[in-house]
Amino acid sequence: MVPLPASYPAAPLLGSMRLHLVPTPQPVAYTTTACWEHYVLGDHRQTVTTRHLTLAIRPLTEGHYELDLAADPPALTTGSALQPVEELALRLAPLYARLLVQAAPTGQLLAVRNQAQLVDTWHTLKQTLVESAAAADQLTPQFIAFVDQQLATPAPLLRSLHYDYLYQGLISPFYHQPLTGPRTREFAQFLPGLSLWFDEAVVPLPAPAPAPDELALRLEGRLDAARTNVAVLGRRLAAEVTAGGGAAPAGTPRASYEATYALDQATGLPQRVELSVDLRWGEVYNRHYTLTIDRV
Repeated sequence: MVPLPASYPAAPLLGSMRLHLVPTPQPVAYTTTACWEHYVLGDHRQTVTTRHLTLAIRPLTEGHYELDLAADPPALTTGSALQPVEELALRLAPLYARLLVQAAPTGQLLAVRNQAQLVDTWHTLKQTLVESAAAADQLTPQFIAFVDQQLATPAPLLRSLHYDYLYQGLISPFYHQPLTGPRTREFAQFLPGLSLWFDEAVVPLPAPAPAPDELALRLEGRLDAARTNVAVLGRRLAAEVTAGGGAAPAGTPRASYEATYALDQATGLPQRVELSVDLRWGEVYNRHYTLTIDRV
């Protein structure tokens, strides 16, 4: 775990502080913006996804919660025309328009509770995709097979929520426990088939005026080289750089993660979140993700 600064006077107080999620009498509305940037040898690509959603929290047994997430269709912008796979992903948006997710007291996501309804929605969407696919279209059948497998059993569907960092950004698993306790955070599929793992530390920040009832936190991550498998990561990036006609730089890739939270101390819910993950190798490679969540 990354140590807290020894000179920080609030560190002992933070160590004894615990946040708790509180059921919401009304849904809470948020606007979210996620940006992926990819840079290799001067080639820069950017994809920005904007969404509007609401979150309602209801109590379950044994201190668990039901998270009721309702989302409008996302808006996707890029520096060029959308790729076919991006267009398919947008057409899949109705599948995630309403999610009921069971969460532990810590905020950890445990199960999708409305999987049967999602499967019914997918049957309708799949029929539409099949009917609109061209005869020579090879991508759509692969896409359909992937979603079929994802919805076949509960585990792959729950796992898919980890691929969209919005969910762990909105409800981070730091509730009902000492805030300074050791934790790890995974950014699944940061590269295809490869996750980035970080040891996470929490540092308190002054509450932003004029909101004295808010708790401001800064989360900082140090790459867990064993879990991430840095050797495989280096080979993956070297292959991408050399395929573009460049030479792999000296040293190893560097990864970092940080986030700031403004949290309502009464409910535990975020008022604002700014999160970023950065992977770079010298001056030839950079993959960067940012997420902003604002309560409206």
